Amino acid sequence: MIRISAITPGINVPSSRYRVRQYIPVLNKAGITVSEFPSKINYSSGLPGFLGRVKQSYIFPVSASWIGVKTISRLSDIIKSNQYDAVWLNRIIVSSVFLEKFINRPLVYDIDDAIWINNERIISKIGKRAEIILAGNTFIAEWFSTINANVRIIPTAINTEWFKPSDSTSDGLFKIVWTGSSQTIHYLMSIEKALASFLNERRNSLLIVISDSYPLFKSIKPERIRFIKWTPIDELSAIRGAQVGIMPLDNSPWERGKCSFKMLQYMACGLPVLVSPVGMNTEVLSKDDVGLAAFKDDDWSSGLEFFYKNPDKNKILGINGRLVIEKYYCLDIVVKLLVDIFLNL
Repeated sequence: MIRISAITPGINVPSSRYRVRQYIPVLNKAGITVSEFPSKINYSSGLPGFLGRVKQSYIFPVSASWIGVKTISRLSDIIKSNQYDAVWLNRIIVSSVFLEKFINRPLVYDIDDAIWINNERIISKIGKRAEIILAGNTFIAEWFSTINANVRIIPTAINTEWFKPSDSTSDGLFKIVWTGSSQTIHYLMSIEKALASFLNERRNSLLIVISDSYPLFKSIKPERIRFIKWTPIDELSAIRGAQVGIMPLDNSPWERGKCSFKMLQYMACGLPVLVSPVGMNTEVLSKDDVGLAAFKDDDWSSGLEFFYKNPDKNKILGINGRLVIEKYYCLDIVVKLLVDIFLNL
């Protein structure tokens, strides 16, 4: 039996949930026990309350103390982790502090964002220290390959027993779904003009927004939006009840580090996708005929119009997308890669 300690950024952080926690029961069946040590304070969280809105250089003693609090809160996790056979590190322990140097077991470093952009000094140190890097996509793998010779691409897996097509019939509304946090909702806002044009033209259409905050659109009427506060159950139900899933992105290094998880969720539920052809999104689109790429506003409008007018084609695209998930991104496929890595550390 191999014992792995997983140091993660927090219970409610998506990368903890989908890059580590969902694998634990399956890994256990393969003889690899994983004990998770989630942070009580998100590694990237700022000062609480109004202090978080003040420029940190103005209150340096306070911000330094906050980093100290986060550091102290994680020391016990490091001490406990050093009693295991290996340490699986998701993201970074504490921003601006190289606590990873105190880990004395083989280190597996798991990355699903271009996090070096904000903290290259610490990220480079961890990357060089790691036994192996688990990169969520090709873009991340290429960056880490310059500092570590042992990099494996491990996509974020989809639990196809959870995310699956709906058996119920449509209620007659054409539903466009987007899911994401308040930190990513600006991507949705960036295509407001195209969304407003389509929603105003097609009166039986609806935009479903699943998030922790309501989008403050200027040109989309509130009655054309259905806001759903994110929970795992409500997210699943809303995606399964939609006709198309969208994933707009900017085209910059940070977005090229995204691992297309929204897109994969939609595809697993049998939806055709309309996405920005950025980073891994382009790679997934190339796997089969699963949807359309949108480069500019007109592409978003025409893409939605295409899906609206071609329900039979949508079904084919949705079936193709589901098959792509089952072949490349399902939980059973990805966990086999992890088992091989942990058994050969």
